[in-house]
This record gives sequence, C-alpha cells and structure tokens, in this order.
Amino acid sequence: MNIYLCLAIFIGKIFLDAILFKGFTVDSWTYYDLSKQIFSGYEPSFIRQYQYNSLHSPSFPFFYPLLIHFIDTILNIGIYSSLVLNILILIACCIVSGAILKKLNLNQERLIIISFILLYPPFFQEVAYGRSIPLATLEILLISYIFISQQYLSAKQLFTIGLIFSVSILTRFEFLISFIIFTLWVLFKEKKVIGKILFLVPPLISIVIWITYSERYFNTLWITESSKLVLMPPQFGALDYVPSIENNSFLSFITNIIIKEIKTFTSFILWGALTPTFIILAHLIYKYISHKKNMLITLKGYIGTKLIFLIVTISSVVPIVGLTGYTDGRYFFNLYLLITLFLLYTTPAIYSKNKITTLCLIYTIIISSAWTIGRTVKKSISIDSSQEYITLIDKDNIRQCVEKHNLERILFITENGFEQVSVSEDAITSTALYFLSPTNIDKNNINRFIHDYNIDAIYSKNSILTDLPTIQCTSKLHIIKK
Repeated sequence: MNIYLCLAIFIGKIFLDAILFKGFTVDSWTYYDLSKQIFSGYEPSFIRQYQYNSLHSPSFPFFYPLLIHFIDTILNIGIYSSLVLNILILIACCIVSGAILKKLNLNQERLIIISFILLYPPFFQEVAYGRSIPLATLEILLISYIFISQQYLSAKQLFTIGLIFSVSILTRFEFLISFIIFTLWVLFKEKKVIGKILFLVPPLISIVIWITYSERYFNTLWITESSKLVLMPPQFGALDYVPSIENNSFLSFITNIIIKEIKTFTSFILWGALTPTFIILAHLIYKYISHKKNMLITLKGYIGTKLIFLIVTISSVVPIVGLTGYTDGRYFFNLYLLITLFLLYTTPAIYSKNKITTLCLIYTIIISSAWTIGRTVKKSISIDSSQEYITLIDKDNIRQCVEKHNLERILFITENGFEQVSVSEDAITSTALYFLSPTNIDKNNINRFIHDYNIDAIYSKNSILTDLPTIQCTSKLHIIKK
C-alpha cells in the first residue's frame, strides 16, 4: 500500500510540475534541441555560453540527447519525449535498486530507497524537467549491482561495467573522474587480465570520441560548458561573457578554491538534511546515546568493502563539481543514495526495520509534498503577476522581421530564468540563431559582444544597452545598422 501511496504522490507531482505548470528549464530545452541536431553537426538553435566562440555545443555530451531523439522519433511529442524517457529510466532505477536490495538482504527497507528515488525533490525535478541525472543514476545502479554481485568479477562482468562506463562518460562529464577511480580497483584488485583489458576498451573509445569532437570544433582537449569555471572566482557563472582571471594572484586562486569547497560541503550537509540518510543517521545516534548501543559499522566481507569503494568513487566527483559553482541537491543525489544503502546494510542490528522504514517514508513524503506545494504556489503567483516574455504576436513579428531583413543572429536581453526559457523554446522553431544574453552583459561590453558574435538584432523589453545605430523593426526588436 505504501508503494502505491508513493506512486500516487509521484503522479500528482508530475501533473503539477510537468503538465499544469511546465517546469522545463534552459537545460531541458538544450537537451531537446541537441536531440534534433544529433546527426547534423550538434549545432544548437540557441547559444547559451560564451567561454568559447563556437556554434557547436559544449554543453552536454551525446548519449542522453540521442535517447531523446529515439523516443521523439517514435512518439513525436516534442520536449515531452524527455519526460517519457525519464519515467522509463525511473522505472528501471526502481527495478535495479530492488535487485541490489535483494542482494543485500534488505527487502524490508526497499520502500526507503524507492520513495527516495521517486520523491526526493531535486532528483524529481531532473525527471520532470527532462534532464540527464536520472540516466546517470541508472548507470551507477547498474555498475553497483554488477560490482557487488561477487568478490572477483568475470571477464564478461568487467566488460559489461566497461560498456556502462562508456555510455556514462557520454552522459555526464563527471563520470570520467569516476571511471579513473574505478579503474584503480580493476587494475589492482581484479584477477582476470583479459577482463581488465575488456573493461578499459569501451570507455577509452568514448573518451576518444569526445576528444575528437573537442579538438575539431573547439581546439581544446576536453570541452565542457563549465570547464573554465573551475579556475574562476565564485561570482562567475557559465553564462558570463569573457571573464578573466589574468590579474588573480596564486593566493586569490587558492582562496577561491577554498570558498567554493566550503560552499559545496555546506550545501551537501544542508541538502542531506532533506534525505532519508539524515533520518537513518539521526536514528543511529539516538540509539547510541539513549541505549548505549554499539554504532560500529560491520563491513560483512567483500560487499561492505565494495560499497565503501563505490561511495569513494562517487564522492570524488563532488569537489570537482563544486569548483564549477554548482551546489544543487541533484548533484549529491547519487552519493546520498549509496550512503543510504551502505548504512542500511552495515548497521542493521542498530535499528528496527519497520520503525526506520516508516520514519523515512513519512519524512520523505512531508519534504516532497511541502516542496511541491511551495513551488506550485510560487509558479501560480509568477504566472499571474508577469507577462509572457515572447508573446504569440511577438513571435510572429520576429518571424516577419527575420524573413524581411534576412536576420541570422538575434541577441535576447533577458532579466531572469523564465525569460531565458521562453527564448530557448522559441529558438527551436526559428530560422535565426538566438543568443541568450550573458549574465554580465552591460553597456560597457555589449558593443564588443555584438562584434565578436556578429549580432544582427537585439530583442529587449527595456534598454538595448548599445549606442550603435539601429532600426526599430518592432517595439522590442532593434536591427543593428551595419
């Protein structure tokens, strides 16, 4: 019955967050847009980053857009293809996690993990908004299931893990770090020499594929949208225009790293307070204080050791992601999931299975419901109090201006994420290339930006910032005289 309750809440959240109040973000539209360009140069319909002056996408690797492409080819439902894909992935996550729990002899605790996967707010948003972390979670679960299946893996099992890593690297870039860490285990702990070779081959092929793409279109070894952010101060973002670190001293560089990592660690703790991991740890501490029960972890042979190694492998990604400035709860989800599995497996004598399961379920439902209600109210207020950024009339006027004046590149000066989403959605059906305004665009750098990216026109509800001569095509669209 509790499983059905979780499913009912999940379906209600999908209706509110993906249908009634669409929550698709710029990332969502980027994934969908790239799925339409997967076999035609990987050139997006809108530009959203300015660390590299290229019309090819540095934002995301190929595999997730490729899956969206296949689903959309079959269903032809637009961006909702990514939602359908993620729901299928979510079902697979529940099945694989159930198999892992069975292997760990944790059948009664299954509801803790299933409810966490279905309802944890940051992860749910990834599912509902058509983004790639659910696929990454499935890949981690598959690797984990095979990895703990026996003490020493066969050549076939090692090859299968290698195949999963190969698509993982082309799903999310941070898997490259996980692969490097995991390779150490395979090289020094596994016994099958042929298995070690078979494990390495598929991921290395994926690495070569992305290196080839990076070198060809960006003249760099490994292109990512956020790679340069690692070296930049915390205030810089992925959408900034030509940020510079030339004047930063070594001390400033180290200080920036420390600030970012402190922020990352703090975010990890705060987001963790919304997970069942927090309830389990709190329960264990309570038992220890009130009943003086031994809290020492029992590794139980090779499985406990392998679970620790998986946690180390996934946690190695967190500091690197933190250096880019991203500290949302979604980036920690897979680590929370593995820590929860580890605690349930290694400390079963400390807790009552029925009690801890009930506590975790109630807590997860409360957090999830409160989050959804809050976001629904916020979206209702936003929709009622603000006009649509690009109206249907504006879209038609833009189309006419594009056709009449042969406009190829339009800069959209936006004020918030809602406006950026509107531009991203409209760009996919336009013949012109849209540019989302950098977060740091102003009157001091806009002329340089126009020159660097050969901008033909500027769309803005307020000031167009530039002092260059323009022709007003519509009330909001200004064509730059050249």
